[in-house]
Amino acid sequence: MSSAPLTTKLPLLVYVIHEAPPATQTFVWREIRSVVQEKREVLVYYLHKTDSNEPLPCRAYSIRDVLSSILTWKNLTLFPTFLRCLRTAVELCTLPPYTPRNILTQLYALLNGLAVVLLITQHDGAKASRPVHIHAHFLARCLEVAIIASAGLPGTTCSGTGHAGDVTNPQSTIRLRALANRATFVVCASYQLSRALVAVGAERPRATIRCGVEIPNRVPSRSRPCPALPHSPSIRILSVGRAVPKKGFDDCIIAARHLADTGLNFEWQIIADGPQLKYLKALAAEYAVASRVTFLGFQSVSRVIEAMRMSDVFVLPSKLATDGDSDGIPVVLMEAMANHLPVITTAVGGIPELVIDGETGLVVPQNSSTEISTAVRRLVDDDHLREQLIRAAFLHVSEAFNCSREAAKLLRLVDSVVGDSCSSRVSERPQDC
Repeated sequence: MSSAPLTTKLPLLVYVIHEAPPATQTFVWREIRSVVQEKREVLVYYLHKTDSNEPLPCRAYSIRDVLSSILTWKNLTLFPTFLRCLRTAVELCTLPPYTPRNILTQLYALLNGLAVVLLITQHDGAKASRPVHIHAHFLARCLEVAIIASAGLPGTTCSGTGHAGDVTNPQSTIRLRALANRATFVVCASYQLSRALVAVGAERPRATIRCGVEIPNRVPSRSRPCPALPHSPSIRILSVGRAVPKKGFDDCIIAARHLADTGLNFEWQIIADGPQLKYLKALAAEYAVASRVTFLGFQSVSRVIEAMRMSDVFVLPSKLATDGDSDGIPVVLMEAMANHLPVITTAVGGIPELVIDGETGLVVPQNSSTEISTAVRRLVDDDHLREQLIRAAFLHVSEAFNCSREAAKLLRLVDSVVGDSCSSRVSERPQDC
């Protein structure tokens, strides 16, 4: 599929990610799965363990797996490596925000960076002649760990993918710019994020690499929704995401009240877990739609897909939260479109790159429950529009948001960068390549 120029060995690809097993960041593991399916050698290092039972395509490691090695540090030849990692961590400490907490988190990043170094050096396939590339998802803590680890291993390249709030709502734009420019390269999951990164003074991202989805070969046929009649089957509306303000689930609940007032026979399922869940349940009771809106909490990926295939309309009214947080391109929208479910959403973040109003879905203004309810009625009442949107959305996702194709783009970029790095050192240190 891809080849590393000027070196006969493909690089060992080391991922630094936030969570394992996947809970809220299943898109990261889809990319890893696609890379593993290409027979590439991968190491995965994660910062936080979740309660998820999702299967992994390969083993994942955390600081616990190498903690004893960090504490004993028996191999004195690695002491220079420790000093290089420490120096880089200290340099990152000079970046804002200037708070005691930042110093503690930088110490945490240093320990994890050392753990990544030890994981690489202890890995059987990581020979001195083998190039190594470290890739982080999210341009914040994970990228810091990747930068510290790559500093400890001269000749190692590193990169990161920007996803959403890590680019549009960072702790510090100065810190974001420094991290992005210090990496060998960065990519973003949308054009909108690339523009936002350039706006803070960072170098232009090397590419746009989407958080894609797996495209099903065959989607089970679904029953057509029926108009609102007392004896008709209920319209099944679905929303999925974290229970946080930027997802706009409060607008869904108020929209449910509007739909109930029109006499529509419907049931609205919200698959969500998070800090706003209690508030949302109270809001449903306040608007007297608790019998129509069901909160299902956290569900596995397979259960989410099953719910999509049993639903008639998907709604995700993303919005800009008061703290500045917003979505990038929600992967759950891609999943709905890939499973022939018509979507209603907003033009927040990079969503317009996925959902084109009237072509691949319906787009409503953010913070507009009335427009949401009107859009639901349009999809319920207009068979032709619904089927037209479903077909166009499936084709768009298949062509532009296919996880295997996007992973292949990343691999080609990594191979090219590693090859350039090797060629720049080949005259003085040919054994590195």
